[in-house]
Amino acid sequence: NADVLTGVETANLTIAQPKILSAYKIREVWREGELVAVDKPFDMRIDVPKGQEKRWEDEVTVADWFMATFPGQRVRFCHQLDHATSGVLLMASSKAAGRLGSQCFEMRKAKKTYLALVLGVPDWPLGEEVVLKDRLRDRDDDSFARTIATADEPGEEAETSVRLLRTGLWPKVPTPEVGDNQQVRASLVECRPFTGRRHQIRLHLMGSGIPILGDDTYGGRPFGESVSGCYRMFLHALRLELPLAKDGEMTCIEASCGFSDELATEGTASGP
Repeated sequence: NADVLTGVETANLTIAQPKILSAYKIREVWREGELVAVDKPFDMRIDVPKGQEKRWEDEVTVADWFMATFPGQRVRFCHQLDHATSGVLLMASSKAAGRLGSQCFEMRKAKKTYLALVLGVPDWPLGEEVVLKDRLRDRDDDSFARTIATADEPGEEAETSVRLLRTGLWPKVPTPEVGDNQQVRASLVECRPFTGRRHQIRLHLMGSGIPILGDDTYGGRPFGESVSGCYRMFLHALRLELPLAKDGEMTCIEASCGFSDELATEGTASGP
C-alpha cells in the first residue's frame, strides 16, 4: 500500500520533518462571554459525524476538548475547518452566542486569513497579491472532493486573494525515503477567502499550479503519487477578524504558525 510507511520510512520521515512530533493538543487563544476560540491541531476532527464512529479508541476531537473544558455545555461550531487544517476555530456554548458567531460568517462579515505552504512557485512576484476566481463544483462521482468548473459548467462563484510571501526549498533536511538530497521548490503564501466554499483555498491554489504541500487530494504530493512525503497538509487558519465589539471595532483572533521555518532560504517578501 503506497499510503502506508514502513518502520524505516517512518523513522526517516521523522528525522527529516521533526515537527511531526510537535505537541498535538488544542490551545485556547481567545475567550469572551460564551464564545471561545482555539488553535486546532492538524489532522484533528472537530467532532464525530452522526452515523460514524471514532477512527481509533482514543481519538480526541475538538468537541471532546470542549466538553471537558466546559462540563455540561453543548458545543456549537460557528464555522468549519477541514480535519487536516490547523488554526483558529470559533465555538460557542449557547444558542445566542452561536448565532452571533455564525452570522459573522454567513453574512460575510468575518475576515479570514490563512497561511499555506505550496508546491512550486507562483507566476507572480514576491509581495504581490492576486485574486483567484475559479468557480467550483462537486465531482460527478459524488465524493466529498470537489473540482474547478469549466466555462460551460455550472459552478459556485468563489474568490480568494493570494499574496506570495516567501520562496524556498522544502524540506530543510532532505527526506531519505525518497532519495538522497531530494528537495522541491516551495512557497509560503497568505490567502484571504472572500467567499466560504468547501475546499475553496485548496482548489484555487491547485488551479493556479501551486497545490498545497501534503494535500494528497488536490495534487500536493511533492515526490510523486507513490509516496506522500509530508507529515501534514500545510494549511493554517492564521487569523479571524470579527465585528463582535460593541463599539464596532473588529476583534482580532490569531493562532501562531511556523510554516516559514519549514523552508530553506531562497527568497522573502516584506511583511504584510
